[in-house]
Amino acid sequence: MTLISRRKLFGNPERAFALVSPDGRQIAGLAPVAGVMNIVVAPIAAADAVTPVTHETGRGISHCVWAFDGVSLLYRADRNGDENWHIYRVSCVDGEVADLTPGEQLRASILDVSPRYPNQVLVEIQSADAAASGCFRIRLDTGERDAVAVPAGFARLLYRDFQPRIGVRPRADGGSDWYWLHTDTPEHALAIPAEDSMTTWPVDIGAGNSLYLVDSRLADTAVLAQLRAGQTTPAVLFRHDEADVCDVIIDQRSRMPLALAINTGRKQWQALDAGIAAEFDYLQGRCHGDISLASRTPDDHHWIVGYQADTAPTRFYHYDRRKRESRYLFSNSRVLEALQLEPLQPQSIRARDGLELTAYLTRPESAGPGPMILLVHGGPWARDEWGYQPWHQWLANRGYAVLSVNYRGSAGFGKAFLNAGNRQWGRAMQTDLLDAVDWAVAQGIADPDRLAIMGSSYGGYATLAGLAFSPQTFACGIDLMGPSQLNSLLAAIPPQWQSEREMFRYRVGDHESAAGRAALADVSPLDHVAAITKPLLMVQGAHDPRVPRAESDRMVAALQARNIPVIYLLFTNEGHGLMQPDNRLAFCAIAEIFLAQYLDGKIEAADKDMSVPALQILAGREWLPETVREYFPAPANQE
Repeated sequence: MTLISRRKLFGNPERAFALVSPDGRQIAGLAPVAGVMNIVVAPIAAADAVTPVTHETGRGISHCVWAFDGVSLLYRADRNGDENWHIYRVSCVDGEVADLTPGEQLRASILDVSPRYPNQVLVEIQSADAAASGCFRIRLDTGERDAVAVPAGFARLLYRDFQPRIGVRPRADGGSDWYWLHTDTPEHALAIPAEDSMTTWPVDIGAGNSLYLVDSRLADTAVLAQLRAGQTTPAVLFRHDEADVCDVIIDQRSRMPLALAINTGRKQWQALDAGIAAEFDYLQGRCHGDISLASRTPDDHHWIVGYQADTAPTRFYHYDRRKRESRYLFSNSRVLEALQLEPLQPQSIRARDGLELTAYLTRPESAGPGPMILLVHGGPWARDEWGYQPWHQWLANRGYAVLSVNYRGSAGFGKAFLNAGNRQWGRAMQTDLLDAVDWAVAQGIADPDRLAIMGSSYGGYATLAGLAFSPQTFACGIDLMGPSQLNSLLAAIPPQWQSEREMFRYRVGDHESAAGRAALADVSPLDHVAAITKPLLMVQGAHDPRVPRAESDRMVAALQARNIPVIYLLFTNEGHGLMQPDNRLAFCAIAEIFLAQYLDGKIEAADKDMSVPALQILAGREWLPETVREYFPAPANQE
């Protein structure tokens, strides 16, 4: 097996996504500028003729949107992953950049851009300082802002042309009430029980003040429905018995739904009339992969279509709907085009209580039982999907089978499946993972003596829980930004994230009651650290606001006190995740060495390029080979 360079899998993509300008003449996206992802623009007729319009350094830019003036691109950025987001405007004409939300300790988000107000953006600012919080209309050319009065008590609003149309008011029981806001006095529209709160969401405003929504109250799997003003029960437009509606395309002129998507093992589109069905049939025949609609012009004449496949990079096409013609633009990585990648195979696994789990398996070239990595997704209210997965490809290329499981609590498979994960951290959610491991062993995929568990965020928690609660199952674990003590995790949620606090109380546990704290301690790995006997690699971002550094510090100290091998990596310019390519490469270099030591996989040699200034190895340098330590020096106070 030829080793694929980590840089090919985890370096910056050559291009990232494509957004068509309102007039259909340009596309914007991201590309490396001096090694950092920045916004670039190009004529849609000459997609390779890119011009950088920003020159950010450090973490770079992860996304942007067009304003309707046709010359402004809006993006948000924080400092080293602290999630104190600011909104910036850059002109694609002269590259002038302006911070539209200056200030400290704030969290800004874009609520709406509108063709009726092309030189403005509607922004929400959350801050511990109540006087700095609120909703504002900001002029793009001058930065002047006007406060927008919104009805009090709403955690989420759906806007159309800067006017609030639907408001969502959370309830103490974890549910919510929705209100019509198109009249002077809010009018109650829907009551959403707590069990439907994650699987029911507003899609868009239709004609005549109607609302399109994805609604799980009407069936186990969330349906596409329409609620007209004055009605109390939405009309069901589409339902699928196996999966929630996960994406909806609304015609921007008629305000009618054109198509929707569901995702079982693969993403599938369902057109809602014969004409749209013919268009999707044409598009599906143009390229291999699952279709995503990346961008559209306001008149819906131009679409940017992305094709996501498991063994290829994402490929982008321009689809002219008037001509019914599709034209290739670019792929996000020509490097990946030339690689021999392994397929991502959807699997169905039955849990011990009969629940069906959708999983994805990547196997190396070698046959027979071998080492396997259980790769656990974060969230946990997210999901694994089919498509190109760099972590799967990297590990499979190093000789490991890789299994990712949509355990109970994962999104997209109906509300019963999602709610089956309520207050099941470390319990049934964890046994789903163990059942998947047993399946892989029984299928002759995994060697039971060479198993590892790895994940980020909730996946990091599952890693710690796997080593603490099933210490004989895994030979080692890799935890990235995972919480170790659930009581302290929940207590650290800041007051301005009130809706998240209530959601965690409902779905994870109540850290403010004695019984709740005891239940959370029962499933907190730090409280069971004495049971851990296997080696651990831990990764933490210094500025992580979601899983504070203390969660990792205390776990490492407890393991060191018991002489358990632990390597602790701190990235001083990261938050909740490894966003910078050099940091990802440094982590992967160390992770390969760690995994090979306990599972006997292959290693690409580390080199001086793997050494990054932001990485501090706070514990466990002695567990690394001497030939590697020189590239990862210890902080001065550890020498």
